[in-house]
Amino acid sequence: MLFLDSGTMTPVLKSLEAKGFVTRKRSTADERSVSVALTECGEALKASVVEVPAKVAGCVGLDAEESVQLYGLLYKVLDAEK
Repeated sequence: MLFLDSGTMTPVLKSLEAKGFVTRKRSTADERSVSVALTECGEALKASVVEVPAKVAGCVGLDAEESVQLYGLLYKVLDAEK
């Protein structure tokens, strides 16, 4: 979903875990699989940043139609990389 490989995600998740935002638990059925869950602290952070996307959108200067077009184009580029 994020278009990131495990080599990119592992350091990010380790950092989030060290800060107390998430917990990681390796699957007993498949050692390659890791479950990630938000902690209470992570949930609180999630609630406090809910306005960030709208604020960023306001700074970009695109109207709603242009934003939808950009979104579509970005996902088209990401799909082409597969």
